[in-house]
Amino acid sequence: MNHKVVILFIFLLSLNCFSQVTLQNSIEYKLVWLGENYKAFSFSSDNNNLSLLTDDIDFKEGDVNYIANKQHPKFLVNYNRNEDLFYQENSFVGKSEKLKYKLAVDKIKPINWITTKETKNILGYTCHKATAEIRGRKWEVWFTSEISNPIFPWKLKDTPGAILEGSDSEKNFHFTATKILLNKNYVLPKKLESYFISEKDSPTVLYFDVFNADTNQLKQWQSQQIANMNQNVPHGQIPSPRAASFELNFE
Repeated sequence: MNHKVVILFIFLLSLNCFSQVTLQNSIEYKLVWLGENYKAFSFSSDNNNLSLLTDDIDFKEGDVNYIANKQHPKFLVNYNRNEDLFYQENSFVGKSEKLKYKLAVDKIKPINWITTKETKNILGYTCHKATAEIRGRKWEVWFTSEISNPIFPWKLKDTPGAILEGSDSEKNFHFTATKILLNKNYVLPKKLESYFISEKDSPTVLYFDVFNADTNQLKQWQSQQIANMNQNVPHGQIPSPRAASFELNFE
């Protein structure tokens, strides 16, 4: 993936014009995505919730420098609480030149989480179960109000507390918190800042356009794969081209 994907960190930096940027809290998750193991991280401050994932399962605890020095995250989303907007890197936009290397701006309507009476203990915190449908997937999460900062993975916003576990109904994605670090004040590494200097005026695009470009490219690839299959092999029901994606549709 091109290193320019990390330009979305600029929305953290924009608050301080490249002065010291700190992220107070973090949750490390084990993420099982279609049977593959990943690590996911959510870093938060009063104004932002930064979510990323990596396939390096030896990612060191709280070592933000690792992101800058060793690899680039596979999936990067920054939620600006004040604007109620998500900014995310365009990791996959087909052949659309106008969308490449630009941050996608996404706004999700308020999520109507239905909280149940079920509780369970995760890492010493009492968690409550809540469910909601988000862009075609039904999600079940366990959140704790014992952590006041509403930290969350991906775009699972609007719970009254920090999400420590979450999965979709088909179990394609399953986040489980493994470490919680509070009031640590992670300083954004200078090397990460260097990615933003030439990109700080990069224009944004609508995530709706990125979503459609992704979907069209996935449909083309799926059609090519089906065409290349042995015609004597029964195809069965053709899955959605977005079956492996967090979002199945766009409201």
